[in-house]
Amino acid sequence: MTGHRLESLFDPKSIAIVGISSKEAASQWAAGGMQYAVQYQRLGYEGRIYPIHRELEEIAGLKAYKSLAEVPEPLDFVIISVRNTLVPGVLEECAQVGAKNVHIFSSGFSETGDPEGIELEKQVVEIAKRGGLNVVGPNCNGLAYVPKAKLSMWPIMRPESGPVAYVSQSGVNCFQFITYGQRMGLRFSKVISYGNGKVMDATDYLDYLAQDDDTKIICMYVEAVNDGQRFTKLVKEINKKKPVAIWKGGMTDIGARATASHTGSLAGSVQIWDAFFRQTGAIQAGSLDELVDIAMTLVGMRPQPTRGRRMGIMLGGGGYSVQTADTAANEGLEMPVFAKETQDELKTFVPVIGSGFKNPLDSEPMAESADMMIGAVKALAKDPNVDIVAMSTELGFLRKPERITKFQDELIEFVKENPYNKSFAAIMETAMAGKDMKEPADVLQKQVPKAGIPIYRTMGRLLKAVGKVSKYYEFVRES
Repeated sequence: MTGHRLESLFDPKSIAIVGISSKEAASQWAAGGMQYAVQYQRLGYEGRIYPIHRELEEIAGLKAYKSLAEVPEPLDFVIISVRNTLVPGVLEECAQVGAKNVHIFSSGFSETGDPEGIELEKQVVEIAKRGGLNVVGPNCNGLAYVPKAKLSMWPIMRPESGPVAYVSQSGVNCFQFITYGQRMGLRFSKVISYGNGKVMDATDYLDYLAQDDDTKIICMYVEAVNDGQRFTKLVKEINKKKPVAIWKGGMTDIGARATASHTGSLAGSVQIWDAFFRQTGAIQAGSLDELVDIAMTLVGMRPQPTRGRRMGIMLGGGGYSVQTADTAANEGLEMPVFAKETQDELKTFVPVIGSGFKNPLDSEPMAESADMMIGAVKALAKDPNVDIVAMSTELGFLRKPERITKFQDELIEFVKENPYNKSFAAIMETAMAGKDMKEPADVLQKQVPKAGIPIYRTMGRLLKAVGKVSKYYEFVRES
């Protein structure tokens, strides 16, 4: 991508940090300018970092400068971490030196509800518009994680990039989304925390990510937007090419009140947002866990569930099957009766006593037999009434590591060949596995998703994510 006004923001070659103190170096988690200087270097940032300090000559091993004007090259990005009353003056200096991209880490603006904070934020907006500044914030973590540019404000982030972008008004949500997503196999292109978002909000970042070649899936946590019409139009356009999944905060009266105190935003009515999701086809998430599950489905399920919503499910326990059928129906998924040919085939190797062959398939009678379990997966995949096969890996029932390995290897081989072009998803049950099963369970959870089978914590979460993603592809087909 070339030419977008935010391109240098996400790939800066020179960064100045205003409000950096040597006292912050005592902790790698210290909030403020030092945190960015330390973590950028730790991740291997290859550009130049310029600490700005009136008295110190060196900070974090870097030569310090007394002002932005003294920096010996044009600045792509400036991070401001000073007292709120000093922010307008620093912004004026950014405009004077031509530093267009600015992140205001500082808080104490409209989110406080105080007249002073509200007035300071009005000054920020006025200076930014007059100076043509791209301001991230205030009151946010900014570019929380851009692995390709080797930028991260936290020390535990991985250096490898991936296809998922995350735009969030909440910095804490960014950290949780990244860390939990990484454990589930997700990798990220850009993660942005934008706080109050009075100069640039979700819509501006969305516009950039729509054109970003590194981003294939866009996830968002939104409390409010500045221009609802523009945001709706943009999501509707982008969603046809890149899936957009949104967790909307403040959808209850209590949540709306918390939103106002968090970022000083007006959240809008539930009715307005319900209409937004219907019109745009954006995937609606109700929690951070659900947003991660949706992203994992979009990234990891190969092929994607574009054929339809008909589920073939195998899991253990009759009561569990009833709950699963109810959840599937609530998520708009279908659970058709297996074809007669499928039922006849299952009866040839699955014990009839204790089994149901209509859908879902009770896999408990297949306990301790990897051959039976993989045979059932193949039979369900072949069924003409099934679009998506969902299964429990039943680690507790398989009991022995060699059985898990056999099941995993044969499952991966079959799904890679995928002779019936079906989609697959799995849950992993480890409660009954025992300590000696930990290693094979860890291997299974790492290897199976690489074959195109996302693994979820529960069948309920699997069905919610698959249901929402299936509806998305149905919306795209019909739009």
